[in-house]
Amino acid sequence: MKWAGLVVLALSYWTTVLLLSRHGLSWPRWLFVVAAITGILLLHRWPRSANVRWTSVASVSLLVLSLCLDVWSTWYLASKGQYAGTYIGIGMVRLLSFAMAFAGLIVFPTHVVDDPTAPKDLSRLTRRGFAVFGVVVLVCVSWITIRSCTTDTQPAAPRNKVIGDFDKIPGEFVGTGEGVGGCVNLSGKSPDDPFAQILPCVSREANYRIVQVATTPNQCVSDADQRYYSRAGKVEFTYCLDYNWSRSDCVKMASGQIWFATKVSCDDVQSYPVEKPFSVILETASLAQCPNGGWAHPKRKFTVCTTTLTIRSR
Repeated sequence: MKWAGLVVLALSYWTTVLLLSRHGLSWPRWLFVVAAITGILLLHRWPRSANVRWTSVASVSLLVLSLCLDVWSTWYLASKGQYAGTYIGIGMVRLLSFAMAFAGLIVFPTHVVDDPTAPKDLSRLTRRGFAVFGVVVLVCVSWITIRSCTTDTQPAAPRNKVIGDFDKIPGEFVGTGEGVGGCVNLSGKSPDDPFAQILPCVSREANYRIVQVATTPNQCVSDADQRYYSRAGKVEFTYCLDYNWSRSDCVKMASGQIWFATKVSCDDVQSYPVEKPFSVILETASLAQCPNGGWAHPKRKFTVCTTTLTIRSR
């Protein structure tokens, strides 16, 4: 009973992992782990109390921790994209959760059923249940395996449209207020004492582009890169700003006492690290298609892909 049951449990969990790789389904894997945890707890309490051994504690602990890591990593990977290195790290956490679940199933406390003092009806019913469950699992595993080996490779999903014109990004501007589409030089001693000067967008001093004109900062589109608020008497307005990307310049992000971004020459090693834009991906809310990271605008559905230039990268 012991080894047969463990094999059935292991194959069952492997089936749920295959469902993830083939169909992107995570809930069957989570449901299986929850069922395993519930089964362990019930077997120790019904129809009679059973001794709690180290295998019981180890199995439940590993399964619970595996479930927490699996759910968290799945949620994280499905959320706003991050740099490729972060994806790899979170992916390793998910693999670790798989391994912990396997370990929890291997030490599954089968002694509760195999105990000679256990009711015969319980032992017989459990064995029959495992047998039926095992047949179903084997059929599912065989079907998924055969499908994986015989199904032709599906064509890759179409990638989003990529453009290289940073001056005309579809969907970047919100509204048609006066000044929208223009550029400013944003500076000042602190964010509480800013200064903005309208400049031609081709100027290297123009570090931000006006994407929306609102009354107060909280009215700006939520994924704007920066905001500039001004008030004179009862008249107030806000420039909602994005970085003024261009192919000919790089952007030095805010750091230290410099709270605003600046445009610099990409050859200016004294300013490194700097961001060099190379493309815009439309109809996306993440950085998944940017190999080296960038700036996502999930509300307006476009992402600016950049490369970070450092002294080491030269």
